[in-house]
Amino acid sequence: MIIVHAQDVCASDMTMDFPALTTTQLGDILRGFRSRRQLTQAQLARLVGTDQASISRIEAGKGQITVA
Repeated sequence: MIIVHAQDVCASDMTMDFPALTTTQLGDILRGFRSRRQLTQAQLARLVGTDQASISRIEAGKGQITVA
């Protein structure tokens, strides 16, 4: 199980944990979080230090995900 610890980009003191059992669930959680914050994939990528293509792959539930 992957626990997604999402920090609200609007309020740094607000956090939420979401359990994800599969990469598809992780992608759904990420897409929902991004949509609620009205962010594009490119904007989210800049905030988390990756590229838009990586966000797209995660949202699609494709490929390997490495968390550091």
